[in-house]
Amino acid sequence: MPAGDARDWPIAARAKRRTTAPRADHIRKQLRWQLGILHDQGVKPNGMYQRTHARLLARHDALVNVALTGMAKKLGLLRGRLEDTVAEASS
Repeated sequence: MPAGDARDWPIAARAKRRTTAPRADHIRKQLRWQLGILHDQGVKPNGMYQRTHARLLARHDALVNVALTGMAKKLGLLRGRLEDTVAEASS
């Protein structure tokens, strides 16, 4: 079976969702923030370049969004909202 087969996608998506929170925690360590994607963001560490901080912050936010979206999908939280939105739009 070729590596790009469509049947591999759900497995790859699950693996990606499992690794996003630890990656975000790694960035939180670099930024010297409290670990855990649900905690508030801290301030820029002293001595860190603004550009580096901005890059890490953007990467962190993207990883957190992917992780939270995956969790919401798994819990079925997004399905109801999408159905409500479609129902409102059609009426």
